[in-house]
Amino acid sequence: MKSLGRQKNYDVECECYQRLQRGGVRTLGELAVPQLRGFDDRLMVIEMGIVSPPFILDFAKCWLDGPADYTPEVLAEWDADGADRFGKRWPDVKSVLAELRRFGIYYYDAKPGNIRFTDDVL
Repeated sequence: MKSLGRQKNYDVECECYQRLQRGGVRTLGELAVPQLRGFDDRLMVIEMGIVSPPFILDFAKCWLDGPADYTPEVLAEWDADGADRFGKRWPDVKSVLAELRRFGIYYYDAKPGNIRFTDDVL
């Protein structure tokens, strides 16, 4: 169960899980995606399945149906930060993010807490 405090974050996360569910997505690359079990718009609560590494989760900060309007400099910094955070796995992360874009989901919250591989060391 995930309860969100901001309407925008709830709406985006719920829509992402619904799109992935409609697309029959259980994994992206080797990463498991939590499966949507239910949601309550009034309470801003999403019920989803539990996943263990490797996984991707937390879609509340995504953009839908188009990329964020970040400057090229911000995007370059984001890419460099991702390379620092994920090292040799950054190309794998970028491949998963490209798969998400097929569903109109633009994911910018790539960090080890949200995207984890089985070979990650915490």
